[in-house]
Amino acid sequence: MGQTWVIEKYCRQCSVDELWHFTEENLKNGATTYPMYWTTRSCIEKMREKGNIFLAMLGKNMIGCIIVEKGNVEVLCVKRRYRRKGVGTSLLKHMENELKKRRYKTLRVISMKTFRAKDFYEKHGYEIESKRQYLCDRAWHFKKGLIDEPAL
Repeated sequence: MGQTWVIEKYCRQCSVDELWHFTEENLKNGATTYPMYWTTRSCIEKMREKGNIFLAMLGKNMIGCIIVEKGNVEVLCVKRRYRRKGVGTSLLKHMENELKKRRYKTLRVISMKTFRAKDFYEKHGYEIESKRQYLCDRAWHFKKGLIDEPAL
């Protein structure tokens, strides 16, 4: 029987320091999002207060997390040994559903420019947004519509 993880809103399962160390470690080891300002402990605390962090938990162990700010995925990372098992997909889908409830129209991601990241996001309905070049040539810019606009 396979292991089952749960996705839960980040409240007090772990400290801000534990989450910060988890994201730092896993971003260095091939996570797909592009490192941005959120890497400070104070930003993590602020996003936790807004309810913008969800964790993938296997028992009491954190195996993945997603952090979103203003409709942008700032972090999506999964421990190396749990990658390609659906954890990242579960986190992304959970956050998309959460943002739909909040009436967000679009979710954006800036990811490392790897074909693994490109395949992952395109598989989940994200499109490359070529107009946005504010970072550098080493990043993919993706977006996905969350709420269908009614036809006129």
